[in-house]
Amino acid sequence: MDYQHYFCGNTEIPEQLKETEVRRTALYKAAVALIRAYANISAEMDEAGYSAAEQDEINRKVDFYLKLREEIRMASGETLDMKAYEADMRHLIDNYIQAEDPRQISPFGDLSLIELIVKSGIAEAINSMPAGIQGNHQAVAETIENNVRQKIIKDHLIDPAFFEEMSTLLDAVIKERKDNAITYEEYLKKIAALAPKCRQVKRHNTRTP
Repeated sequence: MDYQHYFCGNTEIPEQLKETEVRRTALYKAAVALIRAYANISAEMDEAGYSAAEQDEINRKVDFYLKLREEIRMASGETLDMKAYEADMRHLIDNYIQAEDPRQISPFGDLSLIELIVKSGIAEAINSMPAGIQGNHQAVAETIENNVRQKIIKDHLIDPAFFEEMSTLLDAVIKERKDNAITYEEYLKKIAALAPKCRQVKRHNTRTP
């Protein structure tokens, strides 16, 4: 949660998601640079003088930052264009870092978290999150909140009055959660009901009188 708060801010303060964007960008770029640098030397670690223990530790750190990058990307609700380098990244990950079966880097494929909630339900959306998020109720909650907030920020100018209302509703749900006024299950029901409302903005805004 410390990483999520540092890179995404406080979900109760809408401005912080935008203010922390520069931190996230730096993380994404640094993680990619780290993976490429590791791939360049991974086959020659013995020759470079690294012991077996040091190599294991470096491997764990690279894997950690790779997972952190994905968790923060999802936790912030940011949609990156993965197609430009996904195949290259997948090759580096599969051959030098993780030995698991090949998988798509983006757990949601082409779907945003909000779209996944709408199409498959809140439970499926949570199950599709990285293990570092889905195992923590607070991390799950703040990830969903940031995704909804990102949608509100992105589409606010399309219909300011509508998204101001959505922002107020989101603030209310966040306050209830943080005040322990509702159970986690009740929170999930409320946030799951709010997500599709934000997604329907174009239909709302273009409806014929």
